[in-house]
Amino acid sequence: LSGRDLVSKDRNGLSDPFVTIKILDAKGTRYPNIEKKSTKYINETLNPVWGETFQFQVKSTDQVFCACWDKDIFGKDSMGTVTIPIPSLGLQPRGEGKMG
Repeated sequence: LSGRDLVSKDRNGLSDPFVTIKILDAKGTRYPNIEKKSTKYINETLNPVWGETFQFQVKSTDQVFCACWDKDIFGKDSMGTVTIPIPSLGLQPRGEGKMG
């Protein structure tokens, strides 16, 4: 998981980005029993490479919702979101998918 040319949210012209990841059903509703995951934050960059792995059990009709945030001392600022349909990840039953 990585980001390129992210928006600057800090006074120094950079950001401290991290991503939260949720699994949504076909209607875009979050499953209450599937835990939201989060990457670590990376200091002062607009081109982060998290290099982290997350595992979820999903259905072929599900979606992956990713929100990018800038970490601040007191909270966080939104940097954008993306929703990715599971079929676009090329998953095989009981297999792995990769988001690049």
